[in-house]
Amino acid sequence: MSPRSHVARRVQHASTGLAFLAVSHVIPGYPAGFCLLSLATAAFYYVHRKRLLDDGWDAWYLARFGELLRDHERGEREQVNVDGSASSKDKPGKAHPGKMRWKTPPRLPGAFYFLLGTAASTYLFPTPVARTSLLVLSL
Repeated sequence: MSPRSHVARRVQHASTGLAFLAVSHVIPGYPAGFCLLSLATAAFYYVHRKRLLDDGWDAWYLARFGELLRDHERGEREQVNVDGSASSKDKPGKAHPGKMRWKTPPRLPGAFYFLLGTAASTYLFPTPVARTSLLVLSL
């Protein structure tokens, strides 16, 4: 991961956390905040699952958020040959153009766990504790 990407990730963490903190003063933590965060977490998981199943979704996601992802969150694809084996430099096969498979599937990004933890803390703890937890996690 490049130093630029690391800085971008840190800025994203801080800005998202501070935005959630600001919103928590407008929307009560429970039940409205918890419900909204739970829906956002479920939507995030849905997009991740779509990435695994659809090359178009994966391309769209990587074009927008690829800079912020760690290598294991990005995953790795490989070309598939006509016989179903993976292409390699040593053994070139007849590959279908655009036919790819996951060599290493992407893992859920840290942002998913950030949302999940924020939702859980709004449900489990009083608002001041949940806000403090969010601030510590963000910065």
